[in-house]
This record gives sequence, structure tokens and C-alpha cells, in this order.
Amino acid sequence: DKALATSPFTTVIVDEVNRLNKVVTQFLDYARSAPPEMVDYKAGSLIEKTLQLFRTAPTPGVRMEAVAPVGGLSTLPAIRVSPEQIQQVLVTRQKTENEEGREPAPGLVEVGGRLEGNNRGRRELQIFVEDNGVGIARENIDKIFIPFYTTNPSGTGLGLPICSRIMEAHGGRIDIVSEEGRFARFTLYFPLETREAKGIP
Repeated sequence: DKALATSPFTTVIVDEVNRLNKVVTQFLDYARSAPPEMVDYKAGSLIEKTLQLFRTAPTPGVRMEAVAPVGGLSTLPAIRVSPEQIQQVLVTRQKTENEEGREPAPGLVEVGGRLEGNNRGRRELQIFVEDNGVGIARENIDKIFIPFYTTNPSGTGLGLPICSRIMEAHGGRIDIVSEEGRFARFTLYFPLETREAKGIP
């Protein structure tokens, strides 16, 4: 009846069902082993589309900017990826920042790409998101990719572990550098040596 529909208990039940549904859905995403469908995709276009997604739900007082190498984002190479999955990784990162109170408000979020050599002398494409917010506590950085670890009471602790799995499936990795009270930088690394050996631009 109407009284039951508006009771506090009904609200609690609906909230818990939604929370459990979120946990189960994310756990299935984490456990899923099917390989992603890969295509050759320009890294610059991936960065531009990610910025567009961020701007569809802007945080008040936060400025979003692209960071491009000399010559612009169009000079970045194509990489073999699942574009939807990589966008999921980047959007999950920003969503996690917002949910756990690390968003820079007011401040700046930069999304960019660059080519660098790694410590083995091989080239890597790096796509990064950096903000000048309150950063991540040093004691939490080593824990944030552990499944179910979260500092957000309403979080599942599976968002970033799923991101890590996605990058592993792409042959890459994720790195997070942060200084509490100053910034957090989230970088995706994609190896390029295989593509260059095949002459792929």
C-alpha cells in the first residue's frame, strides 16, 4: 500500500538492492576473462573523446584541459585497443576521484598523452589524467588496486581493480603518483615496440 511504499524501510531496501546490484555487476566485470575486441585507434582521438565525456558532467569550479605534445594530439600514434574499455578506465579514475572527495574544486584536471622511453630503452605511449586536488594518502596508494578496498562508504572497491585488469589485457599497465595535498596523476602505459616492428604508425 501507499504507506509501505513511502516508509523508511522501503527506501533502505531499495538502496541496498541497488548497492548489491552494483557490487555484483562490478564483480562480474572483474572476473570476466573474455579478451577485449581490439581495433587500431588514434590515441589523440581517444583523449579528445574522453575530455568530451568529462565535460558532459562538469564539476563546478573545475577546468578541463588537454595536454598535447609538440604538434598536437594528432601526432600521437594509433594503438591497438578497445576504445570503450580505455575510456572506461579513464572515466572510472575521474569518477573515483569525485566520489572519494579528491576532486580539485576549484582547480584543474589535465588529460593528455606523450611518447616516452622506458627503463629498457623501449618507447611507450602514455595517456594520463592529472589533477591539482588534495591527492591520495601515501598509505592508500599501494592498496587502491586491491579488490574491495575503498575509503568511500558507498563504494565497491572494484572500479580500479577492473581498470588494472583492462590494462593487463592490453599488454600495458597503470601507475599512480600522488602527493597528498597537491596532486594525483594517473597514467596508462601502452608499449609500442610491437607496433613499430610491424610498421604501424
